Amino acid sequence: MLKVLRKKGVAKKVLWFLAVIIILAFGVFGSAYNMESNAEKKLKHAGKLFGKKVPYAEFENQLQQTIISDKLNYETNFNKIKHLLDQDRAQRTWVRILLLQEAARRNIEISDEALVQYISTYPKFQIDGKFNDMLYKDILKNFLGAQPTTFEECFRDKLKIDKLVDQETASISVSDEDTRTAFRQYNEKAQVSYILFANDDFKNQVVIDEDQAKKFYEAHKNDFATPPMVNVEYLRFDFTPKEKKNPDDVTQEDRDAAWNKAYNVSQELKGKTDFTEAAKTNNLEINESGFFSLEQPNLKAGWPFELIQQIFAMKPGEISQMVETSQGYQILRMKETKAAAMPEFAEVKDKVLEQWKTTEAAKLAKAKAEEAANKIRATKSSDFAKIAKDMKFDVTQTPSFSRTENYLPKLGPAPDFMEKAFILTTENPLSEVAETSKGYCIIHLDNRSEADMTNFDKEKSKFENALLLEKKTKAFNDFLTRLRMSAGLESYLPGDKK
Repeated sequence: MLKVLRKKGVAKKVLWFLAVIIILAFGVFGSAYNMESNAEKKLKHAGKLFGKKVPYAEFENQLQQTIISDKLNYETNFNKIKHLLDQDRAQRTWVRILLLQEAARRNIEISDEALVQYISTYPKFQIDGKFNDMLYKDILKNFLGAQPTTFEECFRDKLKIDKLVDQETASISVSDEDTRTAFRQYNEKAQVSYILFANDDFKNQVVIDEDQAKKFYEAHKNDFATPPMVNVEYLRFDFTPKEKKNPDDVTQEDRDAAWNKAYNVSQELKGKTDFTEAAKTNNLEINESGFFSLEQPNLKAGWPFELIQQIFAMKPGEISQMVETSQGYQILRMKETKAAAMPEFAEVKDKVLEQWKTTEAAKLAKAKAEEAANKIRATKSSDFAKIAKDMKFDVTQTPSFSRTENYLPKLGPAPDFMEKAFILTTENPLSEVAETSKGYCIIHLDNRSEADMTNFDKEKSKFENALLLEKKTKAFNDFLTRLRMSAGLESYLPGDKK
């Protein structure tokens, strides 16, 4: 509960954060998109929503707009988290288009006056609290790389979606009692002792049974499937010249030189020049990725996830346009591909046996924990440590922890453990068996410190805003889920999923 309160400054950013969750974080278009597959170039429509075709140009336009939104939102951190923003780019763009279509259906419009007012009061375009036209134009040109008309339409769309969010969440409210409960739960702490029945301790008790392992394989075949894989050759045109080892020493002239060389080679390859011949003629080394999958991509080449997705749309022998990475420019050639395959049991026997053994060990650990818990309850004694010692179980005591902590020493992330710990009371101090990544635990409540309510009035607004954000986000996400289901998205994009 109240996960957003783990973030600092939530009281100041709560309303903007809601907008970020729903509106801005729709993925990044990125320079990798320059490498469109041939199939995408031929598309006239990107897909269908509500049975109506969506022009490819509209889809591409929304992708362009996400660059502007993300750069403004994340500023200097944009490049650092770009690989995260690249994930599921197409699906998030579809959501953006869907929300704009819903806004249009509701006749939501943004006047020029309202748009001008919003841009003129946008903090990033102000100096000393006043809109600065020179700063505005400089940011658009040098940071966003956007024309004023493109940028203004991006903000107009944002304001439309803002209004849609407001309409769907206007009736959401938070009571004083809800806020008080949230404050109490956030600030109370517990300290517990536990007995861990580690899964690994039971592996040696698992008797190998190949017939059972085969049944396990049949029930979990997809876990052992070999995904589609590709092997890519590529030419590198790095920003950093060989004589400069420090990337910080790279100048704009170095970047321009890398671009020019990559562009010239790409033009040669368009003239049907052989990839190997082009490399030889230009004194370039042909790099090879080796086979990799989307699930386990090749990260050494510096490819963002968006580019890797585009690579998987290429055909053997196909050569890409020049693409930009964090290190420079590259031109890629699909050398070979491997289709997804379902291996026979014999091919993955060792892997199956190990996974089956791990699963069986966990079952034994859980059974032993439940047996021990029943015995401890039957003693009717309140001295948990003594009972455990008599039964020859090791007991570990945690430090005091709150509901919002993500990690416990020795156990790591343990949400089920923490949830069961906070259910315990002095009258009922012994838990049901709790699952962790390490194994199964019996938990005993040692002490619990109640929240100090003296600061409630001072911090009330922070918790009220956090709860409101939580409720509004859930309400809007529920609405969005219903909208997506009714839209019946049919995407024509290569490799895209609904």
